[in-house]
Amino acid sequence: MNAYIFQGIFCASMFSSFCGISKANESRSFILISNRRLVQPDLKKDVLLKKRSVVNQLMCAQWCLRTPSCSSFNLEKESDQNKKNRTCELLSLVEIQLRPELSQEDIDFDFYTSPEERCKDSSCENNGSCVGSSSTFYCLCKNEYRGAQCEKHVPECVHYHNLTEADRNIKYGKINKTWDGTAVITTGQWYRITGPAGSRMLDSCPTSGSCNADFNGWIDSQPNPGEVRVQRGVQKQTPSNCYNFPQKVLATNCGNFNVYQLKSLNKYVRYCGTD
Repeated sequence: MNAYIFQGIFCASMFSSFCGISKANESRSFILISNRRLVQPDLKKDVLLKKRSVVNQLMCAQWCLRTPSCSSFNLEKESDQNKKNRTCELLSLVEIQLRPELSQEDIDFDFYTSPEERCKDSSCENNGSCVGSSSTFYCLCKNEYRGAQCEKHVPECVHYHNLTEADRNIKYGKINKTWDGTAVITTGQWYRITGPAGSRMLDSCPTSGSCNADFNGWIDSQPNPGEVRVQRGVQKQTPSNCYNFPQKVLATNCGNFNVYQLKSLNKYVRYCGTD
């Protein structure tokens, strides 16, 4: 384990980093969880205490120390666009312990939480880190694991291909029609629909629009939170109606996004994305 000191914060790097700061006679250490954030849509008054821009990590951590009930925070990562203007969100740790699903993947943020009350008897599997007390705790899982106790091995949540084409979005229309043949989709591989293509695969028969294909492909439903490798049926829209397509795919919920194990399609059919 490597230790280092910067801007008055002592850190020790490991799976997550421990950072200690002090104010007067009070001291606090934080666990740094990279690429994680308590996601914005679920930030309520009892979870999100305060929010403002800060210059660096030390300023955000010291602000948390001075704020009653603050035991954790989200901090936007530094980039060329936000130097000296990084978003700091102070959080109530108790609420996060009761709702661990709120802490999800976000490549633009890091999540800092207090390890002061470590779990006495850790129930986390597969080298997950336990945060909280013996009565209220949650597990911070390593990348390829999910579940309340990190019991589910889901490498597809880390190892997948991105489908980002703007014309894959159902809003696009038909211009230079294409399809998801073997040149685009490798049967058995995992895919995530993201960026201009949308945030998930289309899951209802569209009343209008097209993803630049003769036949729009969609699934009958999304995986529910926590579901891993569940089977979903592929549907197809023709110019006159929607009907079941003789195709099945697997879907996994990875927190704030889904991935799909797809199969290459016949000419004229394409998997559509939606926002």
